[in-house]
Amino acid sequence: QTLLARACAQRDIALVMPVAARDDAAAEQVVGSLVNSVIVRAAVEPQADVEQQLPRAREALLEALAQQALPYDELVAELRRLDPAWVEPRAMFNVLNMELRAPRLHGLEAELVPLRSDAALFDLHFSANLASGELSLSCAAELFSAAGAQALLDDYLRLLRGWQ
Repeated sequence: QTLLARACAQRDIALVMPVAARDDAAAEQVVGSLVNSVIVRAAVEPQADVEQQLPRAREALLEALAQQALPYDELVAELRRLDPAWVEPRAMFNVLNMELRAPRLHGLEAELVPLRSDAALFDLHFSANLASGELSLSCAAELFSAAGAQALLDDYLRLLRGWQ
């Protein structure tokens, strides 16, 4: 959020994060993808450094996760009802904590096939895979040049290296 606030010259930053919707005991036994999205919104002080912003970001994330059972579409509809001028977030941050690999299927061979799309689902989509160490950024070409997107990714990597 700090990085986006600086890049966009905004103080109020909201982004979408997908979450595994398995907080219900009954859902633990279901096979398949149970994913919901939460909106993480935090005020970013322009003069604050990352260490100062971190507690605000943590609190915003915990507040969002407390509401993860609420379907994303219902949340968006309620926010629009409360504030007709409200705009749905156009940035996503996705953290994967497992290695992606082909499933083992009895008697069948399977392989992962990377999907490529020229259409951005969000204006910005950061994805970090903690298991593989991969970090990716996709963005809407009409809003970001390749150099601008690379600069944003480089800034994010510098930010992460500062904590190591």
